[in-house]
Amino acid sequence: MGAHVSRHVDIPGMKRHDNTAMGVARIRWMEHARKPEASRLFEDPYAKYFSIGHPFLEWLGSDYVVCKVNQRYPGLISMVVARTAFLDHVCHQAITDHACTQMIILGAGYDTRAIRLFHNNSNNNSTKIHCFEVDQPKVQKLKKLGLQSLPIQKGELSHVHLISVDFNSNESLQDKLEAHPQFQRGAKTIILLEGVTYYIPKKSTAETLKQLQSMVGKGSILGVSYVHQAVLQKKSELSWIQEGICADPQDVARVVARVRRGGEPWISGWTPEEFTKFLKKDHGFVVLEDVTVSDLESRYFEPLGRTARPFLCAERFVMAQKA
Repeated sequence: MGAHVSRHVDIPGMKRHDNTAMGVARIRWMEHARKPEASRLFEDPYAKYFSIGHPFLEWLGSDYVVCKVNQRYPGLISMVVARTAFLDHVCHQAITDHACTQMIILGAGYDTRAIRLFHNNSNNNSTKIHCFEVDQPKVQKLKKLGLQSLPIQKGELSHVHLISVDFNSNESLQDKLEAHPQFQRGAKTIILLEGVTYYIPKKSTAETLKQLQSMVGKGSILGVSYVHQAVLQKKSELSWIQEGICADPQDVARVVARVRRGGEPWISGWTPEEFTKFLKKDHGFVVLEDVTVSDLESRYFEPLGRTARPFLCAERFVMAQKA
């Protein structure tokens, strides 16, 4: 069985370790397939290569799939695509305004930014930088198969480096990165931690940032997302409304229940004040922006004639800079 086929069928008897990563890739595919093209927040022609059964989803059509997901989980798709667009913008700003020269993606899953934004192609005007994608070995084994399926030349992926590390183990991220011949210690670096912090203990996030803070240069840019602490508190549905997290508490409850059933529950959260303090006091990163999908309505959605309503603001998106 070839690599392309094996990435898109569920192999009997094989326990998958990439359900969350695949779900996010499917949402990026939905955005890429949106019509008309001018209404898209971003392009991602590669997302479908990391999703089981994507030919069937294409047959159903993006509009139909989005409609069904929105009926069950209102606001979820808009929250995820807003996060993607925001962190894409963080990456562009990090290079054009802050002179970053390399990128580290933590818990990379099936992130395609190394290809979408920094494609090593003579016909692509994007800046080429080395991208170090860090994730669990089992997920990266599957990602390698997906990368082999992409309709691009092998040499166009020479800037993409997969680094296997388990955030919940005693493996040293610092040792793994510094052993790589392309990694530049002390260089201005883009660090992405998207859709990760709420799945792991706070101490794991703290230890990861501590290691990175010692390796990257002053002025490095961090793009990170986190879940509001109120989302994880029991009997706090009223606070969800008061904090502007949602208009209907059931929208949040369904998402929380879904990730729990999937075996990857959200376990860590912060208030915006706590997260700002956590980054600055403990790790030397100063928050430049901390937003939700509702804050991005006028920036991303309205100019395209769209809306992200009903807003699901369970997750917050941050751009920070190493002081």
